[in-house]
Amino acid sequence: MIFQTNISIAVKNLEEKYDIKNFSIFDVNKINKSFTSLKINFINNKTLLIGVKCEFCGNVHYYKYNINHLIKKDIIIGGCEVLGFPILYIGNYNTIKNRISRHNEIVEKTYALI
Repeated sequence: MIFQTNISIAVKNLEEKYDIKNFSIFDVNKINKSFTSLKINFINNKTLLIGVKCEFCGNVHYYKYNINHLIKKDIIIGGCEVLGFPILYIGNYNTIKNRISRHNEIVEKTYALI
């Protein structure tokens, strides 16, 4: 069985939009350099510890994910524990892109009403 080790990560910014990038799950240094609000570390070569600086509440939220779980799932959503907003998507690029597109469309329509 061959696993796809490329994943996409999208992090919400202050403009209510998401920055999305594609990476190999094993190229943690490249991920850390691309997102200033994101810090990823390996624990025991099986688990990723992800710290995300929340642009809304100012806290750093931490998530632990098993690497096998990350590779097998289409999308994993990490949210702000204080406000309940999704701030992090990890998984398949197309799935994340569709979710982000719907989000941006709703935000634009909301601002148009105001």
